[in-house]
Amino acid sequence: MTSQLRILYLEDDPRDAELFRKLSRDSIACDITRVETEADFIVSLERGGFDLVLADYTLPLFDGMSALKIAQQGWPLLPFIFVSRNAGRGSSD
Repeated sequence: MTSQLRILYLEDDPRDAELFRKLSRDSIACDITRVETEADFIVSLERGGFDLVLADYTLPLFDGMSALKIAQQGWPLLPFIFVSRNAGRGSSD
């Protein structure tokens, strides 16, 4: 019996979240919890049980770097991966 990978996904665009679900559906058994706000992110972390955090780098009211700092303070062993089209882009893009 294989267990599911529990992923906390900080993402504001439902289309991006759905794309990730489709990509992972065939290769990885996972349970994805998507959140958009800092408050929901913190509440989800406090509930616990996640194996991994995926985070968009830029969000309208919250950003991935702030999420990383929060995760590192309270959950330093929880793996954290940025997934974004905008990470590392210059201001001219």
